[in-house]
Amino acid sequence: MAQIEREIAADKAEIAKLKAERDQAAGEAKAKLQAKIDAAQNRLQAGRDQLNEKIEAIKREGEAKIKSLQEQAAKAKSETKAKPEKCLAGHVPITKRVLTS
Repeated sequence: MAQIEREIAADKAEIAKLKAERDQAAGEAKAKLQAKIDAAQNRLQAGRDQLNEKIEAIKREGEAKIKSLQEQAAKAKSETKAKPEKCLAGHVPITKRVLTS
C-alpha cells in the first residue's frame, strides 16, 4: 500500500506542476499540457481505485477471520460444556454408592 500512496503523491505533485505550466502556456503547448494533466489525473484515479480495492480486500479478510474465530470459540465452548457430562456419565453417583453398601 505504501507504494501506491507514493505513486498517488507523485501524481498529485505532477498535476500541480503541469497545471502551473499550463497556466503560463499558450496555444498548442497549453493543449499538450492539458493532455498530460488528464493522463496524470487518470493515473491518480486508478491509484485511488487500487488503494480502495486493497482496503476493501483487507476489510473482507479481517471480517472472515473474525467470523472464523467466533465459530471456533463457539465450538470450543460447546465442547467444553459436553466434556464434564461425558466424564460423569460412566460414574455412579456417590449417594447411590452409599445407599447400596
